[in-house]
Amino acid sequence: MRGVGRRLEAGGRLWGLVRGLRAGGARLRGAAWRLRVGAGASMGARSAGCARLWALVPPVCVQLWALIPPVWRGLPWRALAVAGGGGALLAGSARLTGPQPGVGEGLFLLRAAGLVGALGLAFLFDDPARHTTAATPVGRATRAGLRTALIVPVAALWWAALVLLIPDGARPPVGAVTLEAAAMAACAMASASAAVRFTRATEPGRDVAMRLAAMAGAVMLVPSPWGLLVGQDDLGWGAAQGRWAMVLGTAVVLGVCWTRESPRRRRVPRRSALGSYGV
Repeated sequence: MRGVGRRLEAGGRLWGLVRGLRAGGARLRGAAWRLRVGAGASMGARSAGCARLWALVPPVCVQLWALIPPVWRGLPWRALAVAGGGGALLAGSARLTGPQPGVGEGLFLLRAAGLVGALGLAFLFDDPARHTTAATPVGRATRAGLRTALIVPVAALWWAALVLLIPDGARPPVGAVTLEAAAMAACAMASASAAVRFTRATEPGRDVAMRLAAMAGAVMLVPSPWGLLVGQDDLGWGAAQGRWAMVLGTAVVLGVCWTRESPRRRRVPRRSALGSYGV
């Protein structure tokens, strides 16, 4: 009888232990469920807050953000890479020569590199799908501005690298030569914008680059005191920089004006033509 009692007592203790384990598991499951519900609620609140913030963004910004990847892929990277490599070779040749070049040679190399970069920017607005993209919700001015905004930081970094490639003893005034390079780039982009506005060509970059090279050759023929390509030691250096600033401002204004859509004339049907249809 004593053995049976001990067994019953041990069984009761075991059953109590099992009930305690079950109750503990239920409590753990309840805590896990509460944590999951709380995490879901917090995530829902965060997503709702993000949705409210995103709703405050203007629709134009949303459209521009959506246009950045396709516009970035549509840039003429081959022409820009060729022009960038040619300009880098010209600027880097100052360190490849035996004796250290002078300031005049450094100025000539940077001007030549800036012209090569401007020839590459003449292809900036080339778009084989131009007549297809004309039906997009944004106009040509927005697309052209987005292309310009994407390429300006790249061009600035490229130009900074070219200036650093020139040795310190041969480096001309950075601000003056940067003004000249910016004026040449603005002329190239303004010419490309005019070609897109006044013609139906989808890729006018080659013709624009040829015209820009011809203009550069004509500028070289102008005598030094009245021209744009004046040496740093010449007396007309300051006046030439003023002329470069005028060229830059004029090119920027014309480029902005020429980025608008081409005027389209709608033909109004004549009264006699409408009368033939019984109107």
